[in-house]
Parts: sequence; C-alpha cells; structure tokens
Amino acid sequence: MNKINFFILFLFVLVLLLISCGEKTTDIESDNFGVLLNDTLYSTIQETIDKAVNGDTIYLTEGIYADNGDKNLNWDGNEKHITITLATDADYAIIDCNGKGNGFVFNNTHQTHLDVIDGITIRKSESYVYYAGIYCKSVFPTIKNCTISDCGWVGIYCEHAHTIVENSTIANNLVGIMCDYQSQPTIRLCIIEDNKLEGIYSKNNSYPYIISNLIVKNKRGIYCWDASALMLNNTIADNDEWGIKLLNGSSATAINNIIWGNGTCFEVWNNDITFSYSCASKHNSSINPSNMGNIYDNPLFQDPLNNNYHLHDSSPCKSAGTPDLYDLYQYLSENDLAGNPRIVGSRIDIGAYEVQY
Repeated sequence: MNKINFFILFLFVLVLLLISCGEKTTDIESDNFGVLLNDTLYSTIQETIDKAVNGDTIYLTEGIYADNGDKNLNWDGNEKHITITLATDADYAIIDCNGKGNGFVFNNTHQTHLDVIDGITIRKSESYVYYAGIYCKSVFPTIKNCTISDCGWVGIYCEHAHTIVENSTIANNLVGIMCDYQSQPTIRLCIIEDNKLEGIYSKNNSYPYIISNLIVKNKRGIYCWDASALMLNNTIADNDEWGIKLLNGSSATAINNIIWGNGTCFEVWNNDITFSYSCASKHNSSINPSNMGNIYDNPLFQDPLNNNYHLHDSSPCKSAGTPDLYDLYQYLSENDLAGNPRIVGSRIDIGAYEVQY
C-alpha cells in the first residue's frame, strides 16, 4: 500500500470513529429493583401490566424505569382495571421516556376512574405533537399524587376524555395540560408551574373543571380557544404573558380565584365570562364588577419569590369568597391545596389556600 492510499484509509477510519463517538447514547438507563405484582418481581412495567388481572395493584420499587417496556404503557380496560403505584418502602419511582414516545398512552382503550396512576413521576416524553407524559383519548383514568415534568410537547393530553388529575405537579413541560375535542377533565389540587407555554390550554369545545390549583410562573396561565371552563378557587399568579385568556367564543364561570402579578390579568374579547368573589389586579366593570363580590387589593402572598402562595393572616382574600357554596360543594374537596381544612371561619377564602387560625 503506498503512502497516499494509507493516508486515505487512515482518514476513513478516523471519520468512522468520530461518527461512532457522536452516536453514543446519553439516555438514562433503568435502575430499580423490579416491579411487584402478587409477591412476584418482573423486570419492566409493561410485562407486569400484561400479567395483571382485573382489580390488581402493581407496585413500582424505588428507582428509574427507562427500558422499552417502561414507556408507551397501556392495557385494555375492557379486560381489567388496575392501579399502578409506589411500593410501600419506595420514596420515588421515575418513568423516564428519554425523549422517545409517551409515558402512558390510553387511546380508546376503555380506561375508567377505576384505572389509577398514583404517586409516579413521569418525565421526558417525546418532543412531537400528540406525545405526552400521559396521553388520554376517549378514556377516564385517575391520575393522582404524580409529577409530570420535562415533556417535550405536553404533560397530560386529553381528547374526548374525562380524566381526573388531582394532587399532582405538572411542571417544566412545553404545555402543562391540554384539553382537546370535547374533553371534560377535572383538574384539582394541582401545582402547575414553569411550563414553557400554557399551564392549561383548553380548546375545541372542551370544558375542564379547574379547581383549587396553583397555576404560577408559566409563560401563560389558562388559555381557552373555542372552549368553556369552570374555574373555582385557583391561584393564578406570576405568569409571564397572561393569567386567563379567552378567544373564539370561549366562556367561563370563575368564582373565588386570585389572578395577580401576571403580565396581563385577563384577556377577554367578545366572550362570555363572569368573575365573582375573585381578587384581580385589573377592574373591568363588565367582567369582574365590584357588585359581584370582586376585590382589587393585593392578596398578600407570604413569599411568592420562593413559591409560597399561602395568604397572610391579614390578606383581603381571607373569608372573602362566595357565601353561597350550595352548588359548589360537589366540586370542592374537604381540604385546600396544602391539605388543610378548606373552610375555616364563616366563609371560604379566595384562592387555592385557606388561612388557618
């Protein structure tokens, strides 16, 4: 071999080595003690789901779940309803999608509120439309005590879905929760923060129940496009662009909410919205008039810079909520977002937290 050919061969091998180095994966790997079902440990979550029968509870041991059998998780709700939760001695269980696929994908698979995802962290679903930490289409599962974060498109996606999402944290996604095509999820007692676009985006004739949530430090708070919503006892604060925006024929009933410190308090054009017994930084006589119990004073959060949106004892929102809760009890829980009694004193407070005294 002459020197020129040798040099060409050397360059070719060097390029191959560089390409090979560039293709090394940076994926998180699984690191856990297995998935427990009826005293038997399995290696992946989907394998365990396939072994489960109606009424079973699957327990995730402490650790990270990142194998192919730990994402795009699904089952047929016509065959079984199951619960997936933490093992009793586990502090956490993380489903890491590594930017590939969904965490759970329920696509016309007949889940009901008897199908429960409880206490799990789901992160890094794919950065493409219709990929989510949890994808729900024409299903009704219960998602509680979960953390859903760092998803490239949306944390939880609902289409024709009546999903229950409660006591969960939805953070650092592109969009926190999307309600699409006549969805009617219940979003209750959640912290929805630091999402790159909307905290909650509702569209296409959806009607979410948004109750007792903290919706803060997103680019945008709640956005309704051709949709309706019930907004009850939420604290919507410090979102960059707006607190609440309604467009294209949207409507909302908003009671006992704090809308404060956002880029714009609310943006409502030719839409049907009624604020009552709410605290907002903007007064509009046709949207939040003073004769409907609305106030415009600083709510006096304890320490919003450090995400403490509890109210000071001297807050004007204390015992300033609607005195008529008869029609609202079916939506409220017994506790506020911090787990304290929801009503202390003669009247409910405005916002997600109740002053305790």
